Amino acid sequence: MTMDELIYFDNHASTKIDERVLNSMLPYFSEFYANPSSGHSFATYAKAAIELSKKQLADYFAVDASNIEFTSSATESINLAILGYVKANSGNRKHIISSNMEHPAVTACLDYLEQNGFEITYLKATETGVIDLSSLVKALRKDTLLVSIAAVNGEIGTIQDINLFNSACKENGTVFHTDASQATGKIEKSFFKNNFSLLSFSGHKIHGPKGSGALIKSNEASGFKLAPLILGGNRISAISGTLNTPCIVGIGKALSLCDYEIERFKYTGELRNQLQSQLLELFPDGKVNGEIAKRVPVNLSFTFPSISTVEFLKKQKKIAVSSGSACSTGDGTPSKILINTGLNKEQALSTVRFGLSKFTTIQEIDTLIELLRSAKK
Repeated sequence: MTMDELIYFDNHASTKIDERVLNSMLPYFSEFYANPSSGHSFATYAKAAIELSKKQLADYFAVDASNIEFTSSATESINLAILGYVKANSGNRKHIISSNMEHPAVTACLDYLEQNGFEITYLKATETGVIDLSSLVKALRKDTLLVSIAAVNGEIGTIQDINLFNSACKENGTVFHTDASQATGKIEKSFFKNNFSLLSFSGHKIHGPKGSGALIKSNEASGFKLAPLILGGNRISAISGTLNTPCIVGIGKALSLCDYEIERFKYTGELRNQLQSQLLELFPDGKVNGEIAKRVPVNLSFTFPSISTVEFLKKQKKIAVSSGSACSTGDGTPSKILINTGLNKEQALSTVRFGLSKFTTIQEIDTLIELLRSAKK
């Protein structure tokens, strides 16, 4: 079987790189390959490309270009936002708020901080994955240093009201960080404007290259100090090491395409809704997880009546699906995210996350439904 024959519904884990993104990157591997930090003329081409990418990210998130930090992944960006900020600014403030719906990159940082004297409050989501503003306001304290809540849940697609969270944090003198890995490029960019202090995302979720990510500071947070996680190479930035010019070019190009192709995600939403309708028709005892109306258009988390259907799908070499985050699955244990929305272990293990993209077609959805229909007979 060739890759062209594979039906790919795992776009939350990673996406196919857009050919235009790949083409924008290629010259910086073989032609403009100089270290952008060097002082000679050859480095100017790489420097210019990096500045262009900064501008593309700055325009998208409505911040100054000086507030962009390029990283190797969303995980690095999250670590830099949480650990970097806390190490540089904690003082006597030892309280942090998050939720029970976060990615392992966030929870691992918080586990580390809890082991080192910090108190962590985890807000509980509703059955549809919503974090209620009142629960955040109630949890905020004078010594709350940081709040970290994802803009969109990567398993069930629920969109959070980060504008309200950010406002509540501002009133309390607390910094608000959001993991926007599953939100960037899937929502109108106005969703992010002035609605965070620190924001993390990665390129490979938006048809950009793996090995690319960024941490964005709001203009109000431009003076925030971030303690470096790796020592050694840059006196100005919290990021050490040689800048990865090709990947930086790629993430900028990918994000700029998202800006112009938002209509494609409306099309994807129509496909998602069609898949949802057909699954419910075929499995009337099935369940759609997450907010029905307030959900990114690329996401469908569906609980089948029996785990046997999930096992059937996973045995189909032609179909690529997953049950949850690629960073926390594979060991046969149920997703903590799904358990925290009220599903029991059997239901969680009977759940599939369908991640669509702009490359998904109606023919692929029809093939999936036919496979499921034949297995049900």
